[in-house]
Amino acid sequence: MRKIFFTFLLSIPVVGISQEFRLATLGGVATGTNAQEKRLMLCYGQLLQYEFPSHHKLYFNIGVGWGKLTFNKQDATLKTYFNKISYLQLPLQLRKYILLKKDAKFFIDFGAIGNYYYKNVRESLDPEMKETTSLENINLGYCGGLGYKNLLSKKFGFEFGIHFQNDLLKWNDTNPLKANKMQLYFSFTNFSKK
Repeated sequence: MRKIFFTFLLSIPVVGISQEFRLATLGGVATGTNAQEKRLMLCYGQLLQYEFPSHHKLYFNIGVGWGKLTFNKQDATLKTYFNKISYLQLPLQLRKYILLKKDAKFFIDFGAIGNYYYKNVRESLDPEMKETTSLENINLGYCGGLGYKNLLSKKFGFEFGIHFQNDLLKWNDTNPLKANKMQLYFSFTNFSKK
C-alpha cells in the first residue's frame, strides 16, 4: 500500500491536480486508555496530506492516515502477549508559515482529527497463538504540531517536526479506547503548481 501512495505522490507533477501533496511518516509514544486500564504504547504510521492553495496567511490541510499502536501485556498465568491496534485517521488542520528565507520556513499546525480504531491483533511468542478481534472505536479530538520545512527545488521539499494528537469524544460505550499520541514527524513534499 505504501508503494501505491508513493507512486501516486511522484505522479502529481505530471497530472497537475493540486498545489501540494505530502507523505509523512510518524513515530512516537501514546498513552492509551479504555474502561479497564491505562497503558503506554508505541505508535507509528503514515499520513497523506493535501494543502490547499492560499493567498492569505493561513493554509488549510486535509489528510488521511493509517497506523498501529503496539504494546505488550501479561495475562493471569503471566504469559506475555503482544498487541497491535490498527487505526485510520482524518486530520483537518490550519497551518501558519513563518518565513526564514525563500526556501526555508517554520510552521505551526492546529486542527481537529477523527480516529477509527478497527482491529486488534494479539499474539504470543508461541507461533500458534494469534487472535484477531475487531474494534469499533470512533473518536474525535484535536491535533497539531510544529516543525521546519525546506524546499530542495521548485517541485520537491521535506519537512520534519513534532506532531501531537489527543482523543476527546468517543463512540463505543462497551470498551472505549482513547489515545494521546506524541510523535516525531518527517514528510516528503511534492509541488505541482508552484
